[in-house]
Amino acid sequence: MPSVKQVAGDKQEAQVAYLLDRAFMKDPNHTVFHNVYLSHGGFNAQIDHLILYKNGFIVVESKSVHGEVKVNDEGEWERSYKNRWYGLPSPLKQGELQIDLLKTVLQDSVSELLGTILGVRKGFGGRRYDVIVAVSSSARIHRKNMPKDLSANVVKTEFLVDRIRQLTDSGTVLKNFMNSEPWFNDNELAALVNFLRNYEVDNSNEPDSMEPQPADLTPERNDQT
Repeated sequence: MPSVKQVAGDKQEAQVAYLLDRAFMKDPNHTVFHNVYLSHGGFNAQIDHLILYKNGFIVVESKSVHGEVKVNDEGEWERSYKNRWYGLPSPLKQGELQIDLLKTVLQDSVSELLGTILGVRKGFGGRRYDVIVAVSSSARIHRKNMPKDLSANVVKTEFLVDRIRQLTDSGTVLKNFMNSEPWFNDNELAALVNFLRNYEVDNSNEPDSMEPQPADLTPERNDQT
């Protein structure tokens, strides 16, 4: 029988998935993936939600937190539970590590995914990679002392889609040209979609176990939720 923590975490992930699908399912400029499992070189990662767009990727970490959340100047997280405060592994750092593994997996198949410019194979460097943490709508987020760059990407679930649109608004061909930002063309996007679909795992068919991980690389799914 799943624990209360697991049930709450699954409910939060399902709510985030619903909002992302509702917002972007028919949007040609965004592709959403859920429950993406990556493995490379003995390391594994599970990405709750992944958004692909012309300029890059956004990792969305779902966190079921029904108390209060604080993040200090060092980026260290705390959450409250029954009037006590507990340390919480940083979901932002977790997402950054997931992005590192994502880059490695993609780069291994770069010849299948990206084209060339003047005969030189493109790569995945220079793309945009962001992490957003979506916490429960009932949570209270202490923003007064939270670093501003961090605070922008810690949102309550109902504001998640707005934040994604802010980050991806520059993803038009004209703006990419003006800003000299690398962007995926239509053929590359189609190849990336087909490639990443192979890494999605249905929740009902999730692996019973995964290879052992360093504790600071891939915290347990929905850890501290």
